[in-house]
Amino acid sequence: MNKTRGLTEEAKVLDDFLKQYGRYINRKHALEAREKEIIREFDMPLNAPVNDGMPHGTGSNLGAASLPLQLDEIRTRIHEAQKECAKRYTKVDNVISYLDENTTERAILEKKYIDRLEWSDICASEMLSRTPAIQYWRSGLYILLSFARVQMIVTEHKKSMDG
Repeated sequence: MNKTRGLTEEAKVLDDFLKQYGRYINRKHALEAREKEIIREFDMPLNAPVNDGMPHGTGSNLGAASLPLQLDEIRTRIHEAQKECAKRYTKVDNVISYLDENTTERAILEKKYIDRLEWSDICASEMLSRTPAIQYWRSGLYILLSFARVQMIVTEHKKSMDG
């Protein structure tokens, strides 16, 4: 079921804007998984014999020689991703902070966009069934859209999505 069905175009753009932190966290996690895979490759001998049953000369297999370079590249990309995640977190948190501190709307938006929880976990933590939780989420989006600064952010984000 598509939860954004029935949202205005502005609310959909705001939803997309708020999801950006999660997208960057997912990207960082993918890079970290790749780093672990490369490290796992290092555990294999660098000059492993080829056992394909065919006779070969006395040369060695240098396929793993590029792993240190790959590992360095991945670590650089992870560091860049961490910095970008921090920027995106700040942007998302700044928008959500327009909601009053102790409201259910804010709690649900924080859990959805910052903590990146599934609806079942959000519902359990807020002691709500799914329908009221989604209603609070939608309400939170529309409250945020009532602020001129958020409207400006949505307009800028829509331009970046289109272009």
